[in-house]
Amino acid sequence: MIPAVDSSSLWADPSSGAEGVEGGGMKEEFLRLLLAQLQNQDPLNPLDAKDFTAQLATFSLVEQALKTNQVLESLALYQASSHNAQVLSLLGREVTIRGDGIRVEEGRATPVRFRLMGDAQQVRMILRNSTGDVVRRVDLGPRPQGEHGWTWDALDQEGLLVPDGLYTVEVAAKDITGAPVECELQREGRVEAVLFREGTAHLVVEGMEVELGDILEVKGP
Repeated sequence: MIPAVDSSSLWADPSSGAEGVEGGGMKEEFLRLLLAQLQNQDPLNPLDAKDFTAQLATFSLVEQALKTNQVLESLALYQASSHNAQVLSLLGREVTIRGDGIRVEEGRATPVRFRLMGDAQQVRMILRNSTGDVVRRVDLGPRPQGEHGWTWDALDQEGLLVPDGLYTVEVAAKDITGAPVECELQREGRVEAVLFREGTAHLVVEGMEVELGDILEVKGP
């Protein structure tokens, strides 16, 4: 006599070495085993009705689970497609993002915005090149709490024009007692490209890659 169908075998992990069955194949395999069980059962000891009903109920649950998984996979694909389409709509748009990057092109630097969390008696902008070397320090004097804008003239400490490329800026702010004032750096630029890496979208703004979570504002077309 063929033993009762073990539903757990139908869920076998293919990576474990067992031959897992998916989708319609699982349904066909279950029915094949159940039919073989009925055809080969011992006439003197037939399959108990309760066991037969339990196996059918198990099959029904398995089939429902498969359908649910298929629906969830379809929803996930739709959501990813919709999200990617929304991200692509940012191409060419002007955005404000968190970040300390500055791009110098043809002797002109991208503007910088920063927000002081308190009144500052002294604000100093420190510019570094791609290797981390300081190329310029600019003192802005006192600044009140709030948002401020500033554009580097792309000159180094000697007054010479710096080469085109990517730079970073640091804001060193102190209050009247000399204590540091917290500051958040922002910058503006145009979205030049969208990169998709391992299912995650990244933007290229003024030649610098940024995370979607760093976007603070998207300006209208």
